[in-house]
Amino acid sequence: MELVNTTRLTAGCAPGRLATNQMCLVVVAKACFAWDDSPSPQAPTPITERVVLHDHDVQLEGTDVLAHEYDFVPYKPNCDVVLHGAVAYAPAGKPCERVAVGMGLGEWSKRFAVIGERAWARGADGGWRASDPVPFVELPLSWRNAYGGAVEDADGDVRCCPANPEGVGPWFEVDDALEGTPLPNTEQLDVPIDSPKADYVPQGLGPIARHWAPRPDHAGTFDEAWERDRAPFLPDDFDARFHQCAPADQQIAYPEAGDTLWLENLTTSGDARIPLPLEAVLMTVIRYDGERIRLAPKVDTLIVDTSARRLDVVYRAHVPLARSVRDIEAVVIGKPTRGWERARMTGKTYQPLGRPSRARL
Repeated sequence: MELVNTTRLTAGCAPGRLATNQMCLVVVAKACFAWDDSPSPQAPTPITERVVLHDHDVQLEGTDVLAHEYDFVPYKPNCDVVLHGAVAYAPAGKPCERVAVGMGLGEWSKRFAVIGERAWARGADGGWRASDPVPFVELPLSWRNAYGGAVEDADGDVRCCPANPEGVGPWFEVDDALEGTPLPNTEQLDVPIDSPKADYVPQGLGPIARHWAPRPDHAGTFDEAWERDRAPFLPDDFDARFHQCAPADQQIAYPEAGDTLWLENLTTSGDARIPLPLEAVLMTVIRYDGERIRLAPKVDTLIVDTSARRLDVVYRAHVPLARSVRDIEAVVIGKPTRGWERARMTGKTYQPLGRPSRARL
C-alpha cells in the first residue's frame, strides 16, 4: 500500500478495529503551528517541518503520566483538547498565593485554582488545616501536583485515586504522619481542599492514561462470557470514548473554522487568544479494484504546548475493510499530482523531484 502526501502536514495510516470489531484503515494527518504569547488574537504560523506520529503511548520518564498517546486510534466521538508544558503565571509578574487558570474554545471552558506550596498542619482546635501558601510568580502544573496518589499498606496492597494515581494524596488513613505532608497545588474554584478525609476531583489540563478513570469504564466487560464467546475481539459494550485521551471535561464537539482558543494565566503575558487554523484536508483511499473512497476527516485532537508555543491539530478518518489492508492500493493526502496519476495509469514508478512525500507501507 502506497501513501502519497501532497500537503505540508505529517500523515500516516495504520490498521485498526472499530467498536463493531470490523477491521479498518485509520488515516491521520497532523498540522503544527507556532503562536504568539499575546492577549490579542494572533493567527498561528504554520511550521513546515514534519512532526512525530506516535505508534505507541509514551509516558513521562519515571512516571505513569501520559505524555503522548498512540496517534492511530480508529475513532473519537469528541474532540480532545489537551495542554502540555503547563505553567501558571501570577498576573503582572507579582507574587501571589492563588490564581485562576483556564482555557476555552467556543462555548466550552475549564477553569480551576492554582495555589502555592502548602502543607497539612494542626490547627488550634487540634484539627487539620492547610498552612498558608507560599507566594509564587510561576508554578509548573502536572498531574503529579494535583489531587490524587497511591498508598501501599503493610500487606503490600496498593490503594489509589483511580482518576490520578500519580498525584498528591489521597490520605486513606489520617494520623500524625500527615503533619507537613504537601497539599495539591490545584483545586476546583468553588471546592477548596480543606479536609484530609474528603475526596476531591483532580484538576489538570494534560492527557490521561488508558488505565486512569474514567477511561476503563468505557473499555467494556471482560468477563467469563467475553472470554468464552467474544475473545479476542472487543466486548459488545465497548464504547469509543475509551479512545479519548483528555479528561472528560476537556472533550468537546468537533471544532469549526473561526473558533478561537483562549488561555488564562497560562502564558507570560497572562492571557492568549489563538484563532484555530483549521483547513479542509483531502483524504482519498484507492482500492485495488479502482474504486476511490473520499474520506471525511474530523479534527478530533488539539494539543496546545505552552512551553514551546506550539499547536498541533489532528485530522482523523477511517475506512472499513472487507478483508485487510491488502485491499488498499494507495492512500492520498491532498490532491494527487498529474505526474503521480499518469505514472499510476501507465504502471510506472513515480519519482517526485521534491514533495509530495511517497511511502510504501
